[in-house]
Amino acid sequence: MKIRSVLTRRGAALVSASVALILVVAGVAYATSGASKTISVCVHKRGGGWYSARRCKRHDRRIKWNAAGRRGRRGPRGPAGGPPGPRGLTGARGPRGATGARGPRGATGARGATGAAGPAGSPGVAGVSAAIVRSGPANQAVTSTDPAIPTVMDTIALSPGSYVITANGWAQGTSSSPDTIQCGIDTGAGDQSVGETLAAPEQGSVAITLPVTITASSTYHLNCYRLDNNGMNLVRAQLTAVKVGSVSAQ
Repeated sequence: MKIRSVLTRRGAALVSASVALILVVAGVAYATSGASKTISVCVHKRGGGWYSARRCKRHDRRIKWNAAGRRGRRGPRGPAGGPPGPRGLTGARGPRGATGARGPRGATGARGATGAAGPAGSPGVAGVSAAIVRSGPANQAVTSTDPAIPTVMDTIALSPGSYVITANGWAQGTSSSPDTIQCGIDTGAGDQSVGETLAAPEQGSVAITLPVTITASSTYHLNCYRLDNNGMNLVRAQLTAVKVGSVSAQ
């Protein structure tokens, strides 16, 4: 079969269709692009023959056409199938299987290692020690009327630490005229003291409490003095010091 070497514009379309058919029938080689799916061949200027080449020879021309035609229109949807069939009957329950034999008892696991001992706890707060008790004379007169030089009713010596010091006694007038007694606990310098005031001829108890913390050995006194010149005695005077872990002011 022979194709004219000179192709007109009108005949180009006919050549394109004819070439596609002839290439398939005759088995002539042609190039197909993977990206555009087109067929590309070179056509001889003379004679109209074609050939496949990466570059056409001089004076020859290249023609291209689609390897596949356009996609046709989507056909109508086929008719739906028939209605679903009825649900089948539930099968009978099978018999229960026999209980399997009991497996052997597993081996006893190894005993875990003993954990490390925890850290030692901090020492606790010191507990209350034995009370230190000092008792003065059974019946001692309060002779001083000078607050700067009171009558010493009793003394107690203490080592460094925290203490709760208490003083107790019974004040009793020795005359029918009223008098006033005042007592306190201090170190002799008058810097740590609390007072107790009682009037005669009424009788009454002396009860004083003083919490202290000392850093050096000290001696505490139970001191009393009168505000008038009438007689006054302190019966069964007593000093008690109880050592504690700590004291705090409230």
